[in-house]
Amino acid sequence: MTTYSIDFAEKLASTAQDVITDGLIDFASVRTVIYLSLLSTEISLKAMLEKAGMNVKDIRNCSHDISKLMRALDCCKISVNSNIVSAGRLRSKNIAYPNTSKTVGAIVVTDPNTQSHYPNQLRYGDMFFSHPPEVMAEVASVVINFAKDHWDHICI
Repeated sequence: MTTYSIDFAEKLASTAQDVITDGLIDFASVRTVIYLSLLSTEISLKAMLEKAGMNVKDIRNCSHDISKLMRALDCCKISVNSNIVSAGRLRSKNIAYPNTSKTVGAIVVTDPNTQSHYPNQLRYGDMFFSHPPEVMAEVASVVINFAKDHWDHICI
């Protein structure tokens, strides 16, 4: 049995999308979408690392640090058009951003000057800094789709 579930990550992302559909009418709604999206992203990355063969203890040592999890994913391999490449390609996936686009890597790597630290600075208090909630929900979906697309062929 696995420790990390891509299905759970997908349900979290779906719930975040449901909140967006219901309307981002208050601070709690925005916080919920961003938090669920980051949690989904974290679990998706951990599920991919576990599927690739990384020791669960080593995955746990990354804690909730999405930047560390992304660096660990750089060491994994996937098959693309019969070529073996780094799973770190996930970083270069484009995300629609107001008036432009950004990559998954540019969005999830935390800059303490522009983003609150996940998870604690998002859980508590009455203010935090983040990318827009719709962007964070899209990141979660892109990470899940990447995981599903490469699930059967990801390895260390």
